[in-house]
Amino acid sequence: MAERIEYVDGIARGAFSVSENGTLVYATMKMPTTPLTWFDRDGRSIGNVGGSVSYIGPSLSPDEMTVAAERLDPDTRASDLWLIDTARGVSSRLTSDPAGDWKATWSPQGDRIVFASPRGSPPNLYQKHVSGSGMEERLITSSDNSQPSDWSPDGRFIAYASQHPTSQWDLWLLPMSIAPETDRKPVSYLQSKFNENLGQFSPNGRWLAYVSDESGINEVYVGTLPKFTFARQISANGGSRPRWRANGRELFYVAADGTLMAVSVKPGDNFEASAPVVLFKTGIPRTGVSGSYVYTLDYAVARDGQRFLISTANGQSTASTNVILNWTAALAPR
Repeated sequence: MAERIEYVDGIARGAFSVSENGTLVYATMKMPTTPLTWFDRDGRSIGNVGGSVSYIGPSLSPDEMTVAAERLDPDTRASDLWLIDTARGVSSRLTSDPAGDWKATWSPQGDRIVFASPRGSPPNLYQKHVSGSGMEERLITSSDNSQPSDWSPDGRFIAYASQHPTSQWDLWLLPMSIAPETDRKPVSYLQSKFNENLGQFSPNGRWLAYVSDESGINEVYVGTLPKFTFARQISANGGSRPRWRANGRELFYVAADGTLMAVSVKPGDNFEASAPVVLFKTGIPRTGVSGSYVYTLDYAVARDGQRFLISTANGQSTASTNVILNWTAALAPR
C-alpha cells in the first residue's frame, strides 16, 4: 500500500488513519541530518563530535571523554545507542536491540548507562556497562511508559518519569544498589493531575529541576530532595529541558522558542535563583512535557558551563500527507 510511513516505535504511534468509506491517509517524512556540534555561550559553533553522522539526544560522560547518543537505523527506523570518543571522534555501538533504545543517562562513575527500551512491553528502564560486556539489565517492570532523565551524583537514585493513564506523566526515583531487581522499589517523587517530567538532580543532591505544565504551559521548576515539599518556578513564558552546571551555580533550560536560557543559582541551604538570561537561539524544536522521543533534538552541557553540545539540524524536515480513495480496491484478487 505504501512505504516509509512516519512512525515512532517506542510509543507505537503510526502516522496513518483509515475511514469507513474507503479513504486512507498517511504521512511520510524525510528528516534532515543532525550532527553533534559544540557551541559557546554566544552561540558560536566551535567544534564537532562524530563528524557528519546524524545523532540525537547527546549525553556527556562525567569525565567528558565520551558522548552517548542515539543513532537511527535507516532500515528499522529504531534508534540504538552509540558511544563517541570526544577526542578522536571514533564511534562504537553500545546497543542493537530491534525494539530501539534511547534517553541515555550516565552513572556518576561513568561505567554504566541507563536507557529506555520497549522490549516486549511499554518502554521500561535498562542499564548496560559502557565496556559492552554483559547483557542489558532490566531495572523495572512496569505496564506504564517509563523514561529515565538523570542519575543522582551519589549514585543512589535514578530519576525517571512514568506515564499513567489517569495521572499522566509523574516523577519517580528508582533506588540503585547492589540489591537485585526485586528489591528495587520505585519511590514516588511527584504525582499530580498535571504532567511532570525531565527531572535533573542538582550537583549537591538537594534539589531536583523538572518540567511541569501545571500553569497551562511547560515551565521549569526546582523542587526539594529527598522528598518533595515545595517547588519554585524558574522559567518564564515557557521552558523545558533543564540542565545544571557542574558546580551548581547555574541552571540552563530551553525556552519555548528554542532559546537557551541561563539562571544563576546562589550557593547555600536555601534555593535562590536570579532571573533568566538569554544566551542564544539553539534551533531545538518545541516539544511537549513528555520530553524527547526518538526523533527529538537535544543538548548536553560541559562541566564548566561554557560549552553546549547540541543536535543541530542541517536543513528542514520535509513531510507529505497522502490520501488514497477507495483503497480497498487494491485488495481485489489479481
